[in-house]
Amino acid sequence: MFQGNHKHKIDRKGRLTIPVEFREELEAGAILSIGVDECFYIYPKDQWDEMAQSMASTTPSRSKIRRINRLVFGNAFSVNLDAQGRVVIPPSLRHHASIEDTAFSVGMNTHLEVWSEKAWLKELELLKQEAFDLFETREERS
Repeated sequence: MFQGNHKHKIDRKGRLTIPVEFREELEAGAILSIGVDECFYIYPKDQWDEMAQSMASTTPSRSKIRRINRLVFGNAFSVNLDAQGRVVIPPSLRHHASIEDTAFSVGMNTHLEVWSEKAWLKELELLKQEAFDLFETREERS
């Protein structure tokens, strides 16, 4: 299970060090793919295979499904952790997520999201505000 968030320095070769507690889940390989938000995803190979199987069971004749497949699979990269637990982030994913020298990995249960520091802090503030609004609405009903 992937949970928590971690701040990372991206080295000059574009490598991200995977937190120690997640390395075992990724030792059989990982897939990096473009995120829907301003981030990218890191999936364990087995989780990716399950998702791909699920997506393959949908009818690819529909325009939206074909476009989603292009986005997801056309921007997916198979990677392995090096001896220091690092993965190389392809330039296209670094560009998509606006990652330069600092990033945050965010646990999403089955996978990680990787955000630029600026985008993550902005998203975190929005999440906090939404949570506050949800609690306020709930209290008004009581």
